[in-house]
Amino acid sequence: MAVVENDNLIEQVAILLQRRYNIFTEILNLTNDLLEAAGRRDDVSVSLLLDMRQESLEKCEENWQELRQLGENPSGEARYLKKLVFQDPDGIEPTNRMEHKILDLRVRLLDRIREVKEKDRMLSLNIAQEKSYYSGRNR
Repeated sequence: MAVVENDNLIEQVAILLQRRYNIFTEILNLTNDLLEAAGRRDDVSVSLLLDMRQESLEKCEENWQELRQLGENPSGEARYLKKLVFQDPDGIEPTNRMEHKILDLRVRLLDRIREVKEKDRMLSLNIAQEKSYYSGRNR
């Protein structure tokens, strides 16, 4: 893989990916709390947790925009950064410590996103039941 001239740029990518992982961990925890509150039929907690989860989703969107902006960097490094951030991490062979760290973060992040999706599916089925997108009736 190409060598990045600006180490600061690749460090920014690592920081943003770590932040993204932390945000998805927060979303996962809130989703677990939502599942619990929904199971108790605690509408006040559900409402509060939904608001908190929405705030986390907004942070996630802001983080995504920051990552995309780095990939649009006018320098010659943009293609390299896009590959590192957006290509399937299994298809990239790291050539240095920072690339390895970023790819490891990406793999962990993808696992965390899968966890959130599964919990979200469970939450949707629990709350919306037959009206849930996942119930099969609304597909």
